Amino acid sequence: MNYTMTTYCTVQNKTAIILLSKNGYPIQIKSNNPPVTITCKANNDYSDCTIVKVGWSYTQQDTTTNAITTVTTSTIIRAPILGLKVGTNGSTVEFNCRGFSSGGCTAQGWVQIAQANIFFRFIDARIISIEPNDGTQNPGSKGVIIKDSRDIVIFDDDNIDCTWNVVCDNDCPEGTCKCPSPIYPGYCCLDCASVATTIHAITNDLKAKNNG
Repeated sequence: MNYTMTTYCTVQNKTAIILLSKNGYPIQIKSNNPPVTITCKANNDYSDCTIVKVGWSYTQQDTTTNAITTVTTSTIIRAPILGLKVGTNGSTVEFNCRGFSSGGCTAQGWVQIAQANIFFRFIDARIISIEPNDGTQNPGSKGVIIKDSRDIVIFDDDNIDCTWNVVCDNDCPEGTCKCPSPIYPGYCCLDCASVATTIHAITNDLKAKNNG
């Protein structure tokens, strides 16, 4: 069973660009028919109400400084896991599942798993892995299908990690910077934190050489 991530961009957008990575190499998929829906072909073949451990990450933004932070965590809930989304105005993170492990099996639906406060809001959330709660195996999450607004498959790969960023109307997502690139669509979106770390390391290296 696949689990489906959220739909990205809207009919008001002219384009949707999905940024993926395979074996360390960037892949960019463009659709002129947003919104797009991305499905992760994870190993989610668990019976109804089976208790599973879901590894997931969320990105939050400080409401005062606008600083972006990404956190990786895990949650014990009941299968099947059919989605993960950020709620209205970044106020919550919700799983589409059969309820929490601590309670009985409930009807399939959206369950709040995290809540923002006056200090931060959520801007992204994604599933990393689904595995039995006893830790007997870790199938991970591989394989991505992307469909456009016409329900046409525009990308399908069984050997690619379920991690991505989506850009609407030729812009870069929060927490990244836009840099020219010879690869379509003519630019790339680099993680600001990684760029800052690299620049800091180069600066320290130059200082050490000059002082030597």
